[in-house]
Amino acid sequence: MNGDRQCLQETFGNPHLSWIVRRLRHRLEAGLDIQKKLTLRDPSPAQRETLARLLGRRMPGSGPISVRPSDLEVLIRHANLADGLVDAIEALSGAIVDQAARRSDEEKAWNAVFGNMESVLSASPVALGWIAELRASGLIRRLAKHDIERGRLLCNQAVEMIRRLPASGEYLTEIAAIGAGDGHALDPGRPLSAVLLRYVSKLSGIEDWRTIEGRRSAWAGVGVLVDELSAPVLTLNLRSEGGNNLDRALNIHADVGEPYRITTRQLLRGSFHFTKSSVGARAYICENPTVVATAAQTLAGTSAPLICIEGQPKTSAHILLLQLRRAGVELAYHGDFDWPGIQIANLVIQRYDAVPWRLSAMDYENSPMGTTLKGKAILSCWDPELTTKMIRRRSAIHEEAILALLLRDLAAATRNAADADHRPGL
Repeated sequence: MNGDRQCLQETFGNPHLSWIVRRLRHRLEAGLDIQKKLTLRDPSPAQRETLARLLGRRMPGSGPISVRPSDLEVLIRHANLADGLVDAIEALSGAIVDQAARRSDEEKAWNAVFGNMESVLSASPVALGWIAELRASGLIRRLAKHDIERGRLLCNQAVEMIRRLPASGEYLTEIAAIGAGDGHALDPGRPLSAVLLRYVSKLSGIEDWRTIEGRRSAWAGVGVLVDELSAPVLTLNLRSEGGNNLDRALNIHADVGEPYRITTRQLLRGSFHFTKSSVGARAYICENPTVVATAAQTLAGTSAPLICIEGQPKTSAHILLLQLRRAGVELAYHGDFDWPGIQIANLVIQRYDAVPWRLSAMDYENSPMGTTLKGKAILSCWDPELTTKMIRRRSAIHEEAILALLLRDLAAATRNAADADHRPGL
């Protein structure tokens, strides 16, 4: 810089002129027009007087004060305070950073990060949709604290793990250690977990991955174990075509009509081979364990295959139902006639393409009165009239109340399947 820096500081360093320096600096950094007139709408007496002395002219006694940057430029050059206005601003407040250019460069860098992800995962529409959401939401930038290098590393690790999915029963810590060099990188609350959970939930068809069970189910849906032994799914008379010891254990229980619990570990380790010929054309699903217990007690091995989800489907139930659907087995669902029951039924019917089993408005009307129906009404996706009748009748009817009908259906389904197998030409 040429000019008298000390004189410049004495002249423009006055705190009553700081508004001029501050606004000019902002314009320079933002790439705005620096020559536009500067106006201070509500100046203090000292600001008014100081600007008057600087420009050598009277200021209005009231109202706003203003100055043209071109007048400041002339003043600075004439007094040899600096090479020009920009030079003076930098001398007074530090080097000017072109924020617009910096933001443009940052945007290009982030676009390159997302572009690389799209290139690597271009064969997967699900992955491309996930990347588009990450780009639009700004999640990666926030998790990386707007550090491009940290964001690039986070995205590279996410892509590396996605390339290893679906897994075949590997542990979450194992996937994290291989993909990120840190066995805890996919723990709840970690940036990489927040990023990847959004992807695996899409693949697994899990809407609410923020809950503990939702997180387990989302990872389990891509073959990764978070908790392999908790909440096994209760079954009755379910059979597998496989020949290993676990298949035999399942089939032995079915032979004698004894309930059997299946863990997430067993399902993800590929221990069972469910087929339409081993299971049958249809498997039934209930909400309450009492149905399974009573079916085992009264029907034993003559009951149709029955699965109890015990409320919202846990990870093991979620995986089992998906495996049965992939095997071509139709699923039929029955649950409680109350609002939580309707919510669960909506989920099971929509997520697993199940058919309602004695869940129509007519079935409800023909059931005996139960306890008082409480809570917020929920529309049943398979029969809107059911919701209307439940509101009108105000009675909650649990599965146990129509147990005899459910058992009759389970017995009849087995007889019908047996008759079909023995028809001529079949």
